[in-house]
Amino acid sequence: MRLKTMLLAIMMAVAPMTVVAQVPADVQQIIDEANAYLPVDAGGGMTMTSLGYDHSSLVYTLEFDDDPQGLTINMMDSKVLKQSMLNTLKGNNDASVHALFQVMEAHDLGMTYAFHGRRSKKTILVSLTLDEVRNALGSAPSPTSKSKLQGTIDMINAMYPMKVNEYLTMLRVDVVTDTVFYVYEIDEQYASIDDIAVNATSNRNTIKNEFASNPSSASFMAMCKQEGKALGFRYVGKPSGKKFDLLFSVDEL
Repeated sequence: MRLKTMLLAIMMAVAPMTVVAQVPADVQQIIDEANAYLPVDAGGGMTMTSLGYDHSSLVYTLEFDDDPQGLTINMMDSKVLKQSMLNTLKGNNDASVHALFQVMEAHDLGMTYAFHGRRSKKTILVSLTLDEVRNALGSAPSPTSKSKLQGTIDMINAMYPMKVNEYLTMLRVDVVTDTVFYVYEIDEQYASIDDIAVNATSNRNTIKNEFASNPSSASFMAMCKQEGKALGFRYVGKPSGKKFDLLFSVDEL
């Protein structure tokens, strides 16, 4: 029994050293250099917290505060997330990205993005093969390449429409000239557009406080301001089609 216990202790002590030794030196260097600069804001309320290695791919961990009143991990579509990751790489000419890709090719590594909800403790994994990364880097960028804000809007819209309560449905996010609109539909059997208009000041304060206190929403608001877009909330009555807009100028964001 003592011999078994001793052997088990030796195996447990040696195992971590074996794993470390299996990480190629040039891969470990990239991981160490990246982690020295992390965490960083990755946009859309996401924070890139670490870069790791799992023998077949480089693993980027991105965390966010999934909130029942905002973005939750159950609303995230892995296919949409994957396309967003590929779009980020598409036609990318950054020297550091291509240096990273050379190391990936040398060791036949793909990329994995682990999206982790801090509150739910749930994780969604999105993986790109080496060929997918190669094809994305080798493709020409779109002549109408999307801004960071538009990319985030596309991800948001993949999750909508979504019923907020018995009378309110979140339809989509639209960009109309210089304003980003959250578009809601109100079931006029339960509420009216006039109620929104009468309580406009109170509603504006509530929205601004909620956006400021929710990290994902605050990040989105900051993106709008950075790109010179006002933020609006458009309420559309069903079935009347009557509309009312609550607007926040760029200076108010």
